[in-house]
Amino acid sequence: INSVEGEIGHAAVVAGWVPAWLPPVATGIREVHNLDTNHFMLAFLVPKGTQLSLPAGCAQISPRSLQKPSFKRSWWPGDVPADGLSTHRHAFFTCDGYFVAHAASLGEGYVWSSE
Repeated sequence: INSVEGEIGHAAVVAGWVPAWLPPVATGIREVHNLDTNHFMLAFLVPKGTQLSLPAGCAQISPRSLQKPSFKRSWWPGDVPADGLSTHRHAFFTCDGYFVAHAASLGEGYVWSSE
């Protein structure tokens, strides 16, 4: 697997690994992607209470409709996607080929594409 992890730049937004809607106040951004498959995984922090402005093509979905990310990383929480046994602390969305988990009360967000 040819994966890249690290600093976020304009090229990552253009390539689609980092969504353009990510709030400018986002910090603690962690991203990994596979150059061959274009699968990606992204975690970020925003001030608690921040609501995301997701694109029009996004729709909230049940945690049961989620697919697992293509990567495993120590910084990714074990309950995203939720396993059915845990309490859901995130709202989950599907957005034209990727998924979003957002917990406004915690100030955290996750974006990923699936296998």
